[in-house]
Amino acid sequence: MRVGLFFGSFNPIHIGHLIIANEALQTKLIDQVWLCPTPQNPHKKKHSLLDYQKRIDLCHLALKDKISSIVINDFERFLEKPSYTANSMRYLIKKYTKYSFSLIVGEDNYKTLHKWHDASWLMEKFPFLIYTRMYLEDEIPASKQKVLYKHHQFFGCELLDISSSSIRRRIQEGRSIEYLTPPAVVKEIMLYKLYQKND
Repeated sequence: MRVGLFFGSFNPIHIGHLIIANEALQTKLIDQVWLCPTPQNPHKKKHSLLDYQKRIDLCHLALKDKISSIVINDFERFLEKPSYTANSMRYLIKKYTKYSFSLIVGEDNYKTLHKWHDASWLMEKFPFLIYTRMYLEDEIPASKQKVLYKHHQFFGCELLDISSSSIRRRIQEGRSIEYLTPPAVVKEIMLYKLYQKND
């Protein structure tokens, strides 16, 4: 099984995340995408995060009745905090010995990869699938194709200007989040008044 790992806070999950996961599958370089919600991203403030289990629940709602090749894996809840990708990968390759793993990251994150914990080991050990904005005729300009290692690869994606932080801000301002995240997620957020406090 070839698995693409898409780590993130998913605070909350939105349609942009799902588009990226689906486009990664279209590369045919992986068989499945695991959305891996991070309990505590070392680069983000803990107090701004919704409770971990609630974020997991929203992810499951987002994928309800969707394609089975995108799944949720919450293994990081059992690991040391904050959640460093290198530590997570060491855990996964030990637990899933018959799987091969790639990491799905955005172009901006890829450019700062050298700052990650154990970055050299990660970059040498694992393929990276780097999503960048899709261009006409699905072509990625040569200027966008520079990768650090031969087993890293760009793929074009319809990147929407949506972020979890903008969704949280809209909720706090009393504005609609309809169509920015799946209907079941919108319903849950509104029903339980999630994200209404300005953290």
